Amino acid sequence: MSKAFPILQRAVTLHQSGQLSQARTLYQQALRLDARNADGRYLLALLECQDGNPAKALPALRRLALEQPRNGDIHFTLGRALHAAGDPKAAAAAYAVVMATSPANPDGFLEAARCYSALRDWRRAAQVLESGLAVHPAHPLLWNGWGVVAGAEKRDDEAASAFRRATAVDPNEPELRYAYGRGLRALNRTEEAAAQLQHALQLDPGFVRARMLLARLLPVIYDTPAQIGAWRRRITETMEALPATAPADPATLSATFEAIADTTNFYLAYQGHDDRAIAERWGSFVHTIVGARHPDLTQPPARSRRPGKRIRLGFRSAHLRDHTVLYLFRSWLTSLDRARFEVRVYGEGEGDAVTRLLAAEVEHYRTLPDDVVKAAQQLRADALDVLVHLDIGMDPAGQILGSMRLAPVQAVTWGHPVTTGLQAIDWFLSADAMEPEDADEHYSERLLRLPGLAVSVTPPKLPAQSADRERLGLSASDVVFFCAQSLYKLLPQHDDVWPRIAARVPNARFVFLSSSGNEVVAGFKRRLDRAFAAQGLDANRHVVWAPTMDRPDYLALNMTCDIFLDSLEWSGGRTTLEAVACGLVPITTPGAFMRGRHTAGILAELDLHELIAADKHALVDLAVRLAGDTDLRIEMQRRLAKRRDALFSDTRWKPALEQWIEAALQTKRGG
Repeated sequence: MSKAFPILQRAVTLHQSGQLSQARTLYQQALRLDARNADGRYLLALLECQDGNPAKALPALRRLALEQPRNGDIHFTLGRALHAAGDPKAAAAAYAVVMATSPANPDGFLEAARCYSALRDWRRAAQVLESGLAVHPAHPLLWNGWGVVAGAEKRDDEAASAFRRATAVDPNEPELRYAYGRGLRALNRTEEAAAQLQHALQLDPGFVRARMLLARLLPVIYDTPAQIGAWRRRITETMEALPATAPADPATLSATFEAIADTTNFYLAYQGHDDRAIAERWGSFVHTIVGARHPDLTQPPARSRRPGKRIRLGFRSAHLRDHTVLYLFRSWLTSLDRARFEVRVYGEGEGDAVTRLLAAEVEHYRTLPDDVVKAAQQLRADALDVLVHLDIGMDPAGQILGSMRLAPVQAVTWGHPVTTGLQAIDWFLSADAMEPEDADEHYSERLLRLPGLAVSVTPPKLPAQSADRERLGLSASDVVFFCAQSLYKLLPQHDDVWPRIAARVPNARFVFLSSSGNEVVAGFKRRLDRAFAAQGLDANRHVVWAPTMDRPDYLALNMTCDIFLDSLEWSGGRTTLEAVACGLVPITTPGAFMRGRHTAGILAELDLHELIAADKHALVDLAVRLAGDTDLRIEMQRRLAKRRDALFSDTRWKPALEQWIEAALQTKRGG
């Protein structure tokens, strides 16, 4: 018997009882006596993973995996360590061995699917789950995972069915009820979602994530204006009831932090109201919880910059891929003066081909860890002078990071054009052309109005020809209005716009995109049916639903339409810029807040003020006038084409942004 054996036995006993530090000491002692002992090496690596040190475990696990290529336990732990260390792609490869060698272990399929989900590779995630369900047809977590993946791919009915199967198999598991509730929320089945969350709380009254999601639950789209009012009153009361102090119990504090890191208040801003008071109340609560959980990360960082060095500027977003945020703000990341600024760009997740091109173009690109605390520690360790979040409010990690003090100067810009309400965000960097006169009142942050649109964008490469109208169910004589926005931007109080136009333009057709999910589309169709019927019209005669399509087909659709009809209250940004690139004339009426004024700002910069209507009624009149006057549309297209290159290449924002960076940092340094 090896001299190491009795030491390993004692180490295992300590390990099993949770005394990790003492167990680690004994494992190390045993391995000094028998360095090749596979059990000791594996157990020490497992301990490091359990103690939150996956990077320490990886060298031993990789060697063990080479020595024992068909050992499912080793590869499973290797997968866990790799995923925890921020490498889901390599982790998925490790789990592939587990699935092949240990198919009786459902966790291999589950963890592999989670890796592919982290990579946004929904096709492979679905394949893994399908394989797992073939072996384990009654496993609730596999059905739950299938629901998550189906929901991500907008297969709404399939997602709901999978969540229902999971809860049917294990009706008393609160986590499954919670997941079902989240899935139903995404399908706009809000009341059913609330019922599932309430069921989860009945099973576990201390389930903080379920309680907080239930409190902040909002529909994706609304059926009536009265429904908006009712839900707004509910969430306002919820925010007012938030505690002013952090929970004293460490477990409850930790659970509350995790709940904040799980979901956002994304849909609140689509109600069309001033959200500053609600955002500030939520921001204060987040700051309190994050400050209690990680006080070191909410205190000002030490000033370590030396005079004469370039200003170290960080840009962060979870959407540095083929996404609107990167489309709009790529020029910020790539074109600032490198003699004055050391630009560091921080993304999240695997990214895509667009991400890889960006990483090659910027001076420094780093993928932040999935763990939000480790991401914060990375940002703090990089000793940034200024940190600009390109968006806060669309991903849960953003609101956590935005509540921390990770750089002396911190700002957010209009990737998500709503105030954050966060005390640690000093500035909101906006576009002067898009802001109303009273804009300062809408932000908890100090507002900076950068010239024009505050961005330079690269126009898309256009397809050789426009979309075939006949294939879309359109005729050459139709006047086609493109309504390109996500359906949750379209509020029920404005449903009369389309039928009022159709009542005066009998050949008007309105093209909507059916990419919002079946349940959301069905709810919106019911609204359209009512609105058109109120005008004595049949919605089916005037409304066309375009299928989900790739970017070239989407641009070709722009090219076949006659008028871009903007959404009210939340205006088109990227969609309007792409319409302009395609020669499609936009019309709009500006809203009260920046998010409802994107298209108005774009048209103002193009000096096409006559395409900006004073109100909704004037917008209908403008639409009717353009629909009936082909020569006027052609003239507007000509003027748009003449000025759009200058719009896309405008760089007035650049010196203004650079000057602000230097001045804000100088002010913060006190001299």
